[in-house]
Amino acid sequence: MWKFLEKLRGMPEGSRKAVALFSSMFITATVLVSWLVFPVPHFGSLSTAEKERKSAENLITPFSVIGEEVHGAFGNIKGKWSSLGGVASLLSAAASLEKNREQKSATSTKL
Repeated sequence: MWKFLEKLRGMPEGSRKAVALFSSMFITATVLVSWLVFPVPHFGSLSTAEKERKSAENLITPFSVIGEEVHGAFGNIKGKWSSLGGVASLLSAAASLEKNREQKSATSTKL
C-alpha cells in the first residue's frame, strides 16, 4: 500500500485526480450495491402491523404515486379548461358584438 501511495505521489496531477475519481466511484458503487442487495436485519420479531406494512402486496411504488399525481393534475386542468370553454365562447361572442358595433358606428358616421 505504501509503495502504491509513493507511486501515486510521483504521478502528474491529472493522473492523480483520475485515480481519485475512479476509486471514489468504485467505493460509492460498492456501498450502493451492498445497500441494495443485503437486507436490513430486524432485531426482535415484527408485530402484525409491521408485517402487513412490509408485505409486498401493500407496497406503494414511487412511480405509481407520481403517476397518480400527474393523472390528477391533468384531470384538474381538463376540468378547468372545459369550464373555461363556456367563458371563452362568451368572451369571443362579446368581442364579435363589440366589433360589429364599431363597424356600424363607423358606417353611420360615413353617411
